[in-house]
Amino acid sequence: WEPQWLAPDQLMEELSGLRVGDRLRLVVELYRIYSRYHTEPFDTFYFWGDRLLSDFDMVDKYRVDADMLFRNIADIKELEADLSYLTAEQREVINRFWQGVLEESEDTPERRRFLTIWNSLGAIYRDYHERLLELGFGYSGMVQRLAADRIREGKAALSADRHYVVAGFNALSECEKILFDHLKSLEADFFWDYDDYYLRSEVQEAGMFLRENCRRYP
Repeated sequence: WEPQWLAPDQLMEELSGLRVGDRLRLVVELYRIYSRYHTEPFDTFYFWGDRLLSDFDMVDKYRVDADMLFRNIADIKELEADLSYLTAEQREVINRFWQGVLEESEDTPERRRFLTIWNSLGAIYRDYHERLLELGFGYSGMVQRLAADRIREGKAALSADRHYVVAGFNALSECEKILFDHLKSLEADFFWDYDDYYLRSEVQEAGMFLRENCRRYP
C-alpha cells in the first residue's frame, strides 16, 4: 500500500540511462584522465581531485557551459562581459571558480601551476565525460544533465501511467527544474513546506527559493 519513494537522482538515472557511480571510483577515473595532462601522485591528487569532482558536479547541475567556463584565463575580461544570457545561479557558479585565483595578483609558482592546470580543465572535463559514458555511470551532476538534455530533446520521458507527488525540496538546480517541469506536464502534485511569514514577504531571503517554487509549481 505504501507508495514508491524515489530521490531525484533515481528518476534522473531512469531518464539518462546512466547510474550514479561510487565516489572513490569516480575520483580514480578522474585521476586517470588528469594524468594524461599532468604528472602527480594519486595520494596528493585525491583530496583536491575530490573537490574538482564536486566542482564538475555543480557545473553540470546548473547547466553551465564548460567550454566557456574553462577557457583560457587570459580571456577573463571577455568572459565577464559575456554573461548576460546566463541565469543568476549560473553566474554565481562561474564567479565561484574565478574567485581566489583572480584576487591573488602575485606571480608565484603555485599560481602559475594553477593556471597551467586550469587551462587543461576543459579537455579533462570532456575526456572524463567520454570515459564515464563508456563505463555506463557518472557523477550525480553528469547524470542529471544528461537526463535534462534528453527530456528537452524529447528523447526520454517518465511513464504517464504513474502518478507523481513531489515533496521536500527547497533550492532547485537547473536540471531539477527541467525534471520538475516534466513532472508538472504529467500532472504531478507538488507540496512545499513553508511558513507564510517567510513566503509572503519579498524582503525575507529565507523564502526566496520557495517563492519561485510555489509560483512555478503550484
